Amino acid sequence: MNRSHQLGQSLVETALILPVVLILLMGLFDFGRAIFAYNTVAEAARNGARVAIVNQTPADICAVAAERAVGLALPSGCVSAGQVGVSISPSGGCTAINCLQSVTVTYQFSPLTPIVSAFTGPITVNSTSTVAVESLCQSGGCPKP
Repeated sequence: MNRSHQLGQSLVETALILPVVLILLMGLFDFGRAIFAYNTVAEAARNGARVAIVNQTPADICAVAAERAVGLALPSGCVSAGQVGVSISPSGGCTAINCLQSVTVTYQFSPLTPIVSAFTGPITVNSTSTVAVESLCQSGGCPKP
């Protein structure tokens, strides 16, 4: 076979395989971003719950949880349940020892890969952490987180 007929073969093979390889790499990148978002949301909920054990001020709880969600740009104030951000229940906070305080952090994850986002759309990632209140805020105020 003549060598000049084989020169374009590798170019055609690369053109066929390159889109598949790029989509796989972008999918792996999105999967890593999704795992990061889930771990960050879970860590934020745990940290908010740790504050709720000794400080029953809803604004402080939500601020600490949102602050710990590094890179997700969550609002620092409390939001209603189901919205993107930090919500607590009961909404007024607990005012008794052993009252269960729940901190829920919600984030809307959007994949960057066009094929994945076309099938899944935005994905809601949330995590809830529930703790029992161990000490109430004293008359001098709650401990600052």
